[in-house]
Amino acid sequence: LINSGSLPVKMTEISSNVVSAQYGNDALQKTAVAGILGVCAVILFMIWAYRMPGIISAIMLAVYIWSIFGIYALIGAVFTLPGIGALVLGVGMTVDANIITFERTKQELYKGRSIQAAVAEGQKLSFGTIFDAQFTTLLAGLIMYWWGNGTVKGFATMLIITVIMTLVLNVAFSRFLLNSVIR
Repeated sequence: LINSGSLPVKMTEISSNVVSAQYGNDALQKTAVAGILGVCAVILFMIWAYRMPGIISAIMLAVYIWSIFGIYALIGAVFTLPGIGALVLGVGMTVDANIITFERTKQELYKGRSIQAAVAEGQKLSFGTIFDAQFTTLLAGLIMYWWGNGTVKGFATMLIITVIMTLVLNVAFSRFLLNSVIR
């Protein structure tokens, strides 16, 4: 409106800043490296803290990340900084779901249950907490997607995908692996 003359305002440039495309590419690469290092640190922590369940968690996390990449490739999406941020957040939520299950299982072991009974009870007791956390995050992602634009929509899209994959892979795949090892 100022350029078309609708408003009687004189514009004076105080400062300007030009950001090259290289800056965005560098930021994307640094964010990806930070994400990879963060995931590796989480995997090492899970193995150190939980031993065999930690190894199962690491396997599930690798499958989770590859599944996210696969889904993104299928829908033709492009990874952006907000998308990578949502992926790293999703990794945290997935690991958190595993930690909740493992800690519930440890509580049952402390009560004197057998390993098989403790794992079954730990999985049963943790499901409500995991589902509640994922469902509320899914609602937040859907709201951001419906009312957001640009980068917010990109973040929300990745967040929605990560929540669904956390539920599918953590509830199904991680439990399947842990139960298979126990048997």
